[in-house]
Amino acid sequence: FKYDRNLFADVSRIIFSIIQDFFNESAPAALRTASVTSYQSFGDLLRFNPHYHCLVLEGGIDEEGSFHHIPIKDTASLTEVFRRRVIKLFVDRGLLDRRFALKILSWKHSGFSVDASVSIPASSKKVHINLNQYIIRHPVSLQKVLYARSNGTVIYKTKYNEYFKENIKLFKAVDFIAELTQHVPPKHKHLIRYYGLYSSRTKGKTSKDGS
Repeated sequence: FKYDRNLFADVSRIIFSIIQDFFNESAPAALRTASVTSYQSFGDLLRFNPHYHCLVLEGGIDEEGSFHHIPIKDTASLTEVFRRRVIKLFVDRGLLDRRFALKILSWKHSGFSVDASVSIPASSKKVHINLNQYIIRHPVSLQKVLYARSNGTVIYKTKYNEYFKENIKLFKAVDFIAELTQHVPPKHKHLIRYYGLYSSRTKGKTSKDGS
């Protein structure tokens, strides 16, 4: 992901295809659904941690125009499908050897996860705004950063991380800039993509048809 930024779009399409397949398998008829997928390369303390945030329509519309509500509950199965499709993509692109890909599939802890714990009430405009701001936020909050001019050190303080066992990290100024700029996307690369009913092509056709 650091060196081939085209993977952003490839994995975004995989995510939507999984969502679409899940609803079609769960519903009595084929459904048109929707998703907004946002790629983020950063984790806490500016670590490189590629992941996606998605706004997902919980269900879809059939050919008759009826909406079918289908809650997403079985995230374990979605996680496994996600893992296998991404690994297949890497093998197809020549980024992974098939033998090593099979080894990865045997790992007990895959490194992949799907979290569907956040539901947004349709009537809650404030939640909509807060969530949209979260998924397109900047890699670093200025409130967490302090620059010690005397020795050229950047102090980054955040909430305690159970995995890394720390909540403060010290950077030399040049190292901080290097860590930050690795999260700057290439020119003309879209990090937010709209699929299904949310895509511009579908929305335009829907408006034209009046449906």
